[in-house]
Amino acid sequence: MLIIAPFRKKAQQYKSKLGRKSILCNQTIFQSSFSFSFKDFNPKDSREKSLLSELNTDKLKIEVIIKIQRRYWKGVSMNEIKEKQLCAHISNDKRKQSVKEHCDHTAEYAYERVGIEDFEHTIRLSAWLHDMGKLTDEFQEYLEKQAENSEETSNKRVIHSFTGAVYILEKHHTATASIYEKVASELIAYVIGAHHGLFDALNQEKENGLDHRLFYSKDAIHYEEAISRYFQMCHSERELEQEFTQAVHEVECFLDITRNMCNKHARNTYKPEIYNARVEQQYYWGMLIRMITSVVMYGDRTDTREFMWGEIHSPTIVKKEFWTKQLNFMESKLGNIQDDSEIASYRRQISESCKAFADGGDGIYKLSVPTGSGKTLSTLRYAYTLAAKLGKRKVIFVVPLLSVIEQNAKVIKDYKKALPEADRQLESIIPG
Repeated sequence: MLIIAPFRKKAQQYKSKLGRKSILCNQTIFQSSFSFSFKDFNPKDSREKSLLSELNTDKLKIEVIIKIQRRYWKGVSMNEIKEKQLCAHISNDKRKQSVKEHCDHTAEYAYERVGIEDFEHTIRLSAWLHDMGKLTDEFQEYLEKQAENSEETSNKRVIHSFTGAVYILEKHHTATASIYEKVASELIAYVIGAHHGLFDALNQEKENGLDHRLFYSKDAIHYEEAISRYFQMCHSERELEQEFTQAVHEVECFLDITRNMCNKHARNTYKPEIYNARVEQQYYWGMLIRMITSVVMYGDRTDTREFMWGEIHSPTIVKKEFWTKQLNFMESKLGNIQDDSEIASYRRQISESCKAFADGGDGIYKLSVPTGSGKTLSTLRYAYTLAAKLGKRKVIFVVPLLSVIEQNAKVIKDYKKALPEADRQLESIIPG
């Protein structure tokens, strides 16, 4: 129960009347008000009910908010809970980071630093829930022993990534949920479940990877304990519902746009017999899932690294001039290539088409050309041109094979302008 009184003395009187059940959790002075949080107060006897009536009719217009919550803190006061500080991480020098602090920082880094504006709420909710499973006594004991370099933790594994996934699926993947609510909950559940490593949502045996998490023993992951503590110490159920509503809207917009785009391509393609609009949309959906998973993993690992090392990493700021220099350098090198063969002529045509395509703005596109036709340089030229036009912060090459990454890095290196010493910090943007 939250009691807000204009005067400290009056508020302290109410606290003393409520007795031990109303252990003070926090005190905040804002403007001329004094705040108490009595989260384990539930009026049962006549004394408490009488006090509640007095509070509701007090001339000072004291606001009373009662939150009914499950009890997983039997015999433990709110002060003791706060002092216990359920942690996400413990550093080598014994500093502690709470689960709420880590989840909030993960959301901040994942959204604000990466800047995918169309999926703000999907990213935030995934980040908020990703470490929900750490709010258990089992995980806290494991973390304490790990901080002490105990041998007991060397081969022990405490599952914490299932809890948030189970929560979002049980809450929103129901018989009465809309198709968009089901799809959004599956997306968020996958991101939570995969934040320590990807898994197949559907494998070759047609087994659903989410089912393994959804039907895992709740007792084994101390599900109810973690959920209750999360609502008390991190975010309320109402906050989660508000974020999910917005996330559903984001997913709905994405699916509608990609459906229309794929249907349009199906009508205009020169090979309609081999183009499947449904399969094409599933490809884009898969890319979205990987993208959201990637940014949440980035936020999670960035905040973890900064806390454990005790250093804040400042994001690299890249201006349009940087990309313009890179583009001009690349154009000058490309201009020296002679069209002395038919394949060289084709490569130049593909490269020129990619550069011109940047005038259409950013989006999700595919370049389908034969092996040896210069895809790496053509896509790099497109990326430089677009980055210079729109002031992009990064150009990222994502390749599935290490051998191809090394090959691409070598080509890109040859077309990267040597940076002056003052701009040395930008080298991490392009493979160096």
